[in-house]
Amino acid sequence: MASRTMFLACVCGLVLGTTGAALAGERTDDPLGVAVSPLTLLLGEDQGGTVTVHTDIPYRSVDTSTVALNGIPAAWTRVDIQGELVGEFLEADIKAIVTPPEEVLTLTGNYTDGTAWSGSDTVRVIGDGETTCGGTLIPAMIITLSALGVTATRRRMR
Repeated sequence: MASRTMFLACVCGLVLGTTGAALAGERTDDPLGVAVSPLTLLLGEDQGGTVTVHTDIPYRSVDTSTVALNGIPAAWTRVDIQGELVGEFLEADIKAIVTPPEEVLTLTGNYTDGTAWSGSDTVRVIGDGETTCGGTLIPAMIITLSALGVTATRRRMR
């Protein structure tokens, strides 16, 4: 019983710590503020159709026709509320070039004066066979839960 309580406390601490870091603006350490969303790519799941890349680059200073993520041209670009570049990429195109367990994605492009720029972010990648229950459980967690004597079952609602 004590080990289950300790496990749950650790999981809660991890979730709260990760959430706190994200809310505190520690999402990326890239000088251009490149931040890929979603942070975890689930290869066996549809995650909305696009991969979004936020930056701290002023939109008006970018030649948007040159924006690419790991060589894949942006499907479209837009300006966010702060006036900064946001690139949108087709989810299927990005998932076709990544492999588990993680991938560094590099956003490249040119400023309007022709000067090249680039910035990177690392995303977690979970393979098609690694997820269950809609992508919420991964094998490592199942093994950990099993070691603690906890079993997970999926029940049908009637």
